[in-house]
Amino acid sequence: ATHWRIAPEDAVYLARALPRLPGQDDDNQPLTVDLNGQVCVRARASGQARTTEVVLARSQYTGKPVRFCVNRKLLARTLQLGFAEVQVINADTPLLSQEPGRIFVVMPLGKAGAVGPCEDALRLVSAESPPLKATPSPERRNTTVSTPPGNGHGDGPTARPRKVATAPVANG
Repeated sequence: ATHWRIAPEDAVYLARALPRLPGQDDDNQPLTVDLNGQVCVRARASGQARTTEVVLARSQYTGKPVRFCVNRKLLARTLQLGFAEVQVINADTPLLSQEPGRIFVVMPLGKAGAVGPCEDALRLVSAESPPLKATPSPERRNTTVSTPPGNGHGDGPTARPRKVATAPVANG
């Protein structure tokens, strides 16, 4: 099998790009994933001459090169579920993503619909975008909590104040 490893930065980049790629209104919303020297996702709307391709520069694959066509909503769901690896046997067999305790299987659309590389493609490269900034987590504050004696939690009469980290409360 070919193993496609999706870098976290590329997963975010691709998830943001998917709704903007051509072919959104086509039946099955097809995308081509091409694992052949690099990781590339291609889209072209029916009746459109120009292809758009997204090169996932941080992602990689091992195994034999393969090109397959998949519904963009199912690829988006794979990313949304946080799967970082997709196993591909060939262009016509189910794609498998698995981690301990969970499995996600996607049936590709068939190799006949796959879009090959072309010279005049509009090319987007994930590594050329600005680096993703981490979303700051809410500030935490320390609050002293005193447990009264004999509260049934085993603290008994020797309870001492302890520090507990709490998140700020949103005012609605």
